[in-house]
Amino acid sequence: PAALQNMSLALTTLEKENPKAAAEIQPLFITIDPERDTVPALKDYVSLFHPRLVGLTGTPEQIEAAKKSYRVYAVKREEEGASDYLMDHTALIYLISPKGEYEAHFTSNTPPAVMAKRLGELAG
Repeated sequence: PAALQNMSLALTTLEKENPKAAAEIQPLFITIDPERDTVPALKDYVSLFHPRLVGLTGTPEQIEAAKKSYRVYAVKREEEGASDYLMDHTALIYLISPKGEYEAHFTSNTPPAVMAKRLGELAG
């Protein structure tokens, strides 16, 4: 949630400072837990962040392929006595060009202003 909140704040900042550049960016969230993150669950979850954020899910095989492509670590962790499981995972935001090329990445600790500046530089 912290990374998505920072990404949302960065996009909102960029929309105010450089609407043309902001319009070039499509924020996406790809689940690492397709078992729990159904289409309705993702729709509800992403609605808590930026209005243009799109949530993506798929089959377990598709999600594994995406994780492998982006070198994402994710593993289910069950704690004794807990009513639900947790997911340990990498928390990175990747900026991918329209051509599908890696441009930059941000951590959940990247300040939204820093992220907005970099997004503006790369989006033009």
